[in-house]
Amino acid sequence: MTVKQIDKVKTPKFIQQIESTLKPMEFLERCVQDYGELFFTNSFGNLETLVVSHPQDLQELFNPTNKILDAPGDANKIFTAHIGENSLMVQDGLRHQRQRQLMMPPFHGEKMLNYGQQICEITQQATQHLKSGETFIARHLSEEITMNIILKVVFGINEELSFAKLKNLMTTWLGLTSSPLSASILLLPSLQKDVGAWSPWGKYIRLRKQIDEQLMAEIVKCRQQQQQSSRFDILSLLVAAKYEDGEAMSDIEVRDNLLTLLNAGHETTANAIAWALYWIHQQPEVYARVLQELQSLNTPDPMKIAGLPYLTAVCQETLRIHPIVFFTFPRITIRSVNLRGYHVASGTYVTPCIYLTHR
Repeated sequence: MTVKQIDKVKTPKFIQQIESTLKPMEFLERCVQDYGELFFTNSFGNLETLVVSHPQDLQELFNPTNKILDAPGDANKIFTAHIGENSLMVQDGLRHQRQRQLMMPPFHGEKMLNYGQQICEITQQATQHLKSGETFIARHLSEEITMNIILKVVFGINEELSFAKLKNLMTTWLGLTSSPLSASILLLPSLQKDVGAWSPWGKYIRLRKQIDEQLMAEIVKCRQQQQQSSRFDILSLLVAAKYEDGEAMSDIEVRDNLLTLLNAGHETTANAIAWALYWIHQQPEVYARVLQELQSLNTPDPMKIAGLPYLTAVCQETLRIHPIVFFTFPRITIRSVNLRGYHVASGTYVTPCIYLTHR
């Protein structure tokens, strides 16, 4: 059988990085058109990766009975400036498994019901000022909601001054990398130079330092209140959690994973909500059916809302059209594999592209 060669994107690396940062959808669609559904790119920092999007290739790579891929934490080191050295996202092997076991329980069972009720209350507070017939920016509203949820439900901050200070710091800090152009300071290490508080990277790391100080103070306070507190926020559960050997997460580990939850859940979720509102608004028949389904509930129970079939379909279709991230984290092949006649060698970094697969 003839083995087909996988093409590499021919433009220079720095051009690929610029294009994939500023116009990612156009870059990906052009790559598929020029090179097919398997191609190598240098758009991820200094890492050459194989972009994969065909469902058959993904099924082969992620076949649970025949392990082909590993998930090396080193491949995500580009994010350490944003989420810290101890984040779950940059760990691998046994350390990743241990941290993941501690991180998962707060997102299951009765705790989720409690969080759901808080989320409903926060959303009602954020929307009560809206008036019928007035226009508003959906993304601004959804970012307000998701930030308040993270500060109250994840970080457990209810004291007004601490809440306002940390909210202002985090909103300003995340705003520094909220556009494709400004996000380049995270993706291109060559731009990470501190030449004073006025420079993009200088401002970024100074705000990050202030956030670190605030979070560490909250973690210390949470540990001090641990015995007499009835808190159910995720911070308190992470502080109380123990590894199998009885050891707890260090303060720095807790802080880095709080930043991970902030970055994974704030802008991503806000964008998804905004796109859902956009598409519902664009299609009156969808709006009418969503509203009818919501009004069929006897009570605004968050778990019943989450189980509504048409609303679920609307959310899933929104995420298909506009996935909140374009790629999974990079994997590495631990042995060679054949993908529809293309040979992929052992030791190849592979990046499944969610956006292209959904299209």
